[in-house]
Amino acid sequence: MGSRNSQRRQAKAIRRKNLLAERRRLGTADSGRTLDENVRRASGAPLHSCLLQNEIFETGVGMVILARKTGARGVALAGFLVDRYCLGVKDAMFREIDEA
Repeated sequence: MGSRNSQRRQAKAIRRKNLLAERRRLGTADSGRTLDENVRRASGAPLHSCLLQNEIFETGVGMVILARKTGARGVALAGFLVDRYCLGVKDAMFREIDEA
């Protein structure tokens, strides 16, 4: 009975290891760099635009989007969900896209 449980645990550990390896591979496949490295590199680029929702001042919660020019046709976007009354930045996202 105990060997059956250990086999299940071992099979589950192997599936988990394979899943994590696949996620790591997909997460860095586009540029060969990690998210941290991409954000640091983009932070030195010139600011292209900053967009702010008016609702931040009315409701206290809204989006702030920063765009930085990262090359001839590239743009790095960072979006922040901001709670101006309490928590500050609640969530953030980062994407690198083509300007078109």
